[in-house]
Amino acid sequence: MRFDKFLQPEDLKTALEILKNDSNSVILGGTTFLRISDKKYSTGIDLSNLGFNFIKETKDYIEIGAYTSLRTIETNSTINKYFGNLITKSLENLIGIQFRNSATIGGAIFGRLGFTEINTALLVLDCELEFEENGIVSFSDFISNWSIKRDILKKIIIKKQKGKGSYKMMRNSSADFAILS
Repeated sequence: MRFDKFLQPEDLKTALEILKNDSNSVILGGTTFLRISDKKYSTGIDLSNLGFNFIKETKDYIEIGAYTSLRTIETNSTINKYFGNLITKSLENLIGIQFRNSATIGGAIFGRLGFTEINTALLVLDCELEFEENGIVSFSDFISNWSIKRDILKKIIIKKQKGKGSYKMMRNSSADFAILS
């Protein structure tokens, strides 16, 4: 992936204006997949200054900022307390710790990539996504409906649930993508 300009807006309004006014702009997550594509964009928009790197516990929900790294989620005690190893197991075989340190949950979700195991775990948890323009959307609606394209994902909202869960996957080899989750 290549782009002519790299911008780090200081506020959400500016980031959304750039995204909406430049149809050839792209939101950058943790930038772990920059080299996968040769596609050229006019503007790369980095959201690292917008405060979306958090995990918050409220009375009924766990909220995860879209810029939170997969590794932070994988090792977070609050996540593990409420969801057992469901989320942890969906992440632990994703390439390596160095990769998970920079890959973001927002990038994994918004990319809708088939090999992001976290999406399977989040579908089971029946979570919601909060976007700047589209507001709150169920995760299953987002995954099945490609109408949300030019918006900014702010956070993932997971309802606290009692129960236990686990995550299993079948692979041809340990370094391969899962064939079955």
